[in-house]
Amino acid sequence: MCYKIGDNTQYALEGAVEIAGAAISWAKGVGFIDNPKDLEKLALTVDDCGDVYFVPAFQGIFAPHWRDDARGTWIGFGSNT
Repeated sequence: MCYKIGDNTQYALEGAVEIAGAAISWAKGVGFIDNPKDLEKLALTVDDCGDVYFVPAFQGIFAPHWRDDARGTWIGFGSNT
């Protein structure tokens, strides 16, 4: 939960990842993108993420508590992804 005002509850998805920028190199290395410079243009071709999220915690995650055993994950994949 991020905050609650009256009956209005808002949630937030957050986590500080030590080497999030390495996700761009990883995406190039596995063939998702050809050139990192094209990543923004590619991202702008979709209306929304379809509730699919990528957490690039390749070497751990900082929040809410340091977990050096945390690893990257994809969340929300379905048959329409």
